Parts: sequence; structure tokens; C-alpha cells
Amino acid sequence: HSNFAVSMSIKLLFRFIRLNWVELLFIVILWLFCLAIVTENNFVAGALNALRIPAAIVVTVLTIFFFIRGNKLMTTGSVIACLILFPGIWQYFRPGQAPETIQEEKTVSDKVKKQSDFSIAHFNVKEHNKHLEMLIDDALQTDVDIISLQELRPEAGALADSLLRPSYPYVLRAMDVPGFGIALYSRIPFDSTHIFNDFAFPVLWANLSFNGKKMHVYAATTSTPTSEKGFEKQRKEFAYLAELMGNPATPSILAGDLNAVPWSTHITEFCKRTSMIDSRKDLSATYPSQSMLVQLPIDYLMHTPNIQCLAFTALAPSTSNHLGISGYYKIKKR
Repeated sequence: HSNFAVSMSIKLLFRFIRLNWVELLFIVILWLFCLAIVTENNFVAGALNALRIPAAIVVTVLTIFFFIRGNKLMTTGSVIACLILFPGIWQYFRPGQAPETIQEEKTVSDKVKKQSDFSIAHFNVKEHNKHLEMLIDDALQTDVDIISLQELRPEAGALADSLLRPSYPYVLRAMDVPGFGIALYSRIPFDSTHIFNDFAFPVLWANLSFNGKKMHVYAATTSTPTSEKGFEKQRKEFAYLAELMGNPATPSILAGDLNAVPWSTHITEFCKRTSMIDSRKDLSATYPSQSMLVQLPIDYLMHTPNIQCLAFTALAPSTSNHLGISGYYKIKKR
């Protein structure tokens, strides 16, 4: 009997040890996964980081599951993983109720419109959009002062121009990159304009003045990082854009599909170098527009600190695979 008891005790001990090694391995893998996301120094980590919010939700569910099961080791490991993941994304879980975002609905109040100095909307129209006229109609319905369009093919650009120019007579377009044409349409006159063609995609710049105030508007896009080479290419594009913009003293707005999430290394480094601020105060995801599970916020309206964002929203789905975005802004007094 004593030999049997010893044998069983040894078996139980090994089973306990084996179980804990499995748990420990799971925790190590989970931590390494989370650390790879937050460090984001290569294409794979960057792709994972784009999904950091869904990953954080899954890890949170695991934490609750292990807590209910009474597994202290796994609960502790999952909590630490949550602590690694949540910095940088926690603010996107809450509704947009920060002082600079005062509306949550799809429509903007008349009060906000009267308080604002200018408004702007941005649309990635989708390169092969067969129903572009419907999207342009949606753009016109926003009734903003400036409209930014991207992914325009030459024939699509011609159609958009014919529909928008009657209401937005001041136009700046760059159609040099096939399928990636960029355009700005404005009710406010352009004092001066320039198209920068020194890198992969053109960057539009317009100088505007109204009511005794001056403002710069930039429109830009970056490559989609689908490989390690693409990841590095996008990094160089952001570096170029940051160098081009500098740290603008004149109130400035940047509109564009930047193909990176707000918590990514590329975006955070760009904002540090330029002092640009993302207008969104909640997730306001834009791509893919038809997805019911995972959407990523990769379209932007950024502004300098001397501009206040009064309202920002992702618009209702249209005929593009991106949601449009719009914002209302007030230039701060010096």
C-alpha cells in the first residue's frame, strides 16, 4: 500500500508540474505576443499592433474566464498581458466626450456649426468605385467647407470634378499616381497652393485666409504595409511627411488615408515630430466599412494645437470600402 501511495503521489506531482509548465508556457507566449505588438519594430508586429484592440478584448475575456475558474497563475499572467496591451488604446474604448468632442451622433448641431471657423470632410473613394456619383452626393450632403478625396483614378477624378466644382470652385488636384489621385475642393479661396512630388505619393498644400485668419491644409496618403519592405517604405513616407510639415506655427489641418492606426509607432512618432493631434477622441474606425467585427481607424483629420476640434465623426457607410470622416474646427485666439 505504501508503494502504491508513493507511486500515486509521484504521478500527481508530475501531473501538477506538467500542468503548470503548460500554463507557464501559455503565459510566456501571451506576454511575448503582447510585447511584440507594443514594440512594433517590424511588419509582423505592426500587423498585430493594428489589431491591438481586438487582442486586448480577447485577453480581457481570458482574464475573466481564468478568474472565474480560480486559476490564480493564469489570471495573474492575463492581467499582466492586459497591462501591457492597454496603454495607448484605453482612450478609444470610451465615448467621444472629451471637451473638444461635444457630439456623439452622426449629425452636427447648428450650435457647433455656428461656433466653428471651418469644417472639412475626407473620403477615400475606393480606386474602383463603380458608384462614385453616390459617394460624391454623400460628400455634398456633409455641407462642409473643404472636401478631401483620395484614390481617384483619372476618369473618376473627372466625374468628381464635374459634380463638386459647382459648389466647391477652388480646386487642387494631383492625378500623377495611377489609382491614387488626391484632390482638395474648397468653398474658401486658396491664397496659394503647392504639390510636393518628391516621394512615393504627392502631398497637397493649400494656404487659406478667411475672417482675418490664416490656415494651411495638407492632403496626403502613405503606402499600405503588406510586407517588411512595405513597412519600411511607410516609415520613410511618414518621416518625409514630418520633415515636409515641420512643426507648423500656422494653424494647419492634415487630411488623409494614412494606412496606420493611431497607436502605431509610425503615427505616434509622426505626431511627436509635428505636434499634430488626431481629431478622434474615440475609436471612430473607418476601414473596412462593411465589416461588422473588426474595423480599423486609418483615415485622419489631424490638426495643430492652435486649432480646437469642436466635433468629429465617422460618417455613415457609402459606396467606398472606407467610411468618410468629418470635423468642425475653431482656430484658437493667440
